[in-house]
Amino acid sequence: MQGARTVKGMVAVAGKTYRIVRIGSGVYAVFRILDDVQVGTFRSRPTLDIWPEHIDAPTLMAVARQAIHSAKTSWVGSIHTSEAPRASASHAERVGGRRSSTPPPNVAT
Repeated sequence: MQGARTVKGMVAVAGKTYRIVRIGSGVYAVFRILDDVQVGTFRSRPTLDIWPEHIDAPTLMAVARQAIHSAKTSWVGSIHTSEAPRASASHAERVGGRRSSTPPPNVAT
């Protein structure tokens, strides 16, 4: 069963406007607004992949990058505890060695 399509927004590249539509997890269809034609598809994770249909590959790549950079795609980052920064001793001294009594917020992975 395929999920509902969700319009994520619009982006402008090279004087044309494109609609970004989520069609699956990390997969987006690109429609040119001028004639309402699907011009390609891209996948944003794990790497950026494009599948041009009625547009040249460099333009679709520019549209996909613009969509990602302007937050028109859903992206959930993950925080790895092994990479979490640690407070230095000087930081602990500056805050007087106090620790918060509230637990840290839950981070969805």
